[in-house]
Amino acid sequence: MDWLTLTAQIATIISVIFAAISIRSSTYLSRKQWQVDTFNTYSERHLAAIRDFPDNAFYNRFDESKLPERSPELTFAVRNYLFVICNVHYLAYHKYLEDSIWNAWRSDMERTLRAPLITREWPDIKSEFDYFKPFATFVEENQLKIET
Repeated sequence: MDWLTLTAQIATIISVIFAAISIRSSTYLSRKQWQVDTFNTYSERHLAAIRDFPDNAFYNRFDESKLPERSPELTFAVRNYLFVICNVHYLAYHKYLEDSIWNAWRSDMERTLRAPLITREWPDIKSEFDYFKPFATFVEENQLKIET
């Protein structure tokens, strides 16, 4: 084997290694970017859902004395809010979200699911989440934590 053939083989091996590293790096960066985009998208949806609550109901969700009367608008706002949470839960449940992102949302979601406003409205809208039973279970498990 002459030096030219050997040099070409070494260059080929180096090129293949470099390509593999580049692909891996690109895949990693793409996944990170998708995670950031997902976080931003759902943060925006979360804030939009909160803004749709009538009479500051969301901000008063933990104080039963300040909750507005039941109304179709309020039930609609709670349902829309829960759809946002359900979507994030779906992504986490199917491992599309990294644990760090899921955990950033999870504790506040769990706390909100136990709020008097949500527990009051849940029985009337529960059936709308039948398409994703793990979410309904997530809601109900969190609401059971109120009693313990």
